[in-house]
Amino acid sequence: MGRRKGIEDPDLADRVGAACSDGRTSLSKISRDIGVAPSTLSRAVRSRRFSRKLQIKLNHHLGRGLAPKGGENAALAVSLQKALQLINELQDLMPDLQKRLVAALDT
Repeated sequence: MGRRKGIEDPDLADRVGAACSDGRTSLSKISRDIGVAPSTLSRAVRSRRFSRKLQIKLNHHLGRGLAPKGGENAALAVSLQKALQLINELQDLMPDLQKRLVAALDT
């Protein structure tokens, strides 16, 4: 069946590339920060196609670098990042949860 085709987003690929080329970060660090495999991020940047979830994570991660480093804004950014990660994890669990609930109701 193969891998699903992502959404073409050359601007995002360029922003990731620019962040890595100016020495601010690396693909490995970004992948660790957002919780994806380095190969997944590398492939997406190279092909310039991203899953919706990866687009959201990267846009948030790259946007966070524009916020002031400290104070309430930084704390808010960290809290929002954690909330986004929890939402993404919950979305990943939903299909299995739905199957288990249907199976429980059918018994």
